[in-house]
Amino acid sequence: MVDADVPTLLDQAVREYLDRLAEQKIIAESKAFRAMHAELLQQYRGEYVAVHDGKVVDHDEDICALNRRIRARYGHRAVLLQQVTERPEIELVIKSPKLEPIALEFPFNRNLLNRLLVDGPDQVTQVQG
Repeated sequence: MVDADVPTLLDQAVREYLDRLAEQKIIAESKAFRAMHAELLQQYRGEYVAVHDGKVVDHDEDICALNRRIRARYGHRAVLLQQVTERPEIELVIKSPKLEPIALEFPFNRNLLNRLLVDGPDQVTQVQG
């Protein structure tokens, strides 16, 4: 191994570790969202909420405006942005290469979709279900 590779390997290891921590935090925030869903539905129906440390810290009808405020307040820390709808989880219908519809449910796909919408596909480096 060449010494020049050590900083690159260290940087990659740190990024992967931070990505895992962020993913674990979003999973925890998604569980909190589902646990609070009934109350959220009464108060924020149709709006987007930001969940951080198990609590709603902000809300808005416009996800882009909400995202700007959350990024200003929390930087790049993982904060769940999710729309409050009748169902706490969404169902995605994706056509397979055979053009047969398949339905998939993921507990925090809405957050991934929000990241794609807000940050754009170039900024979302890791897509996991």
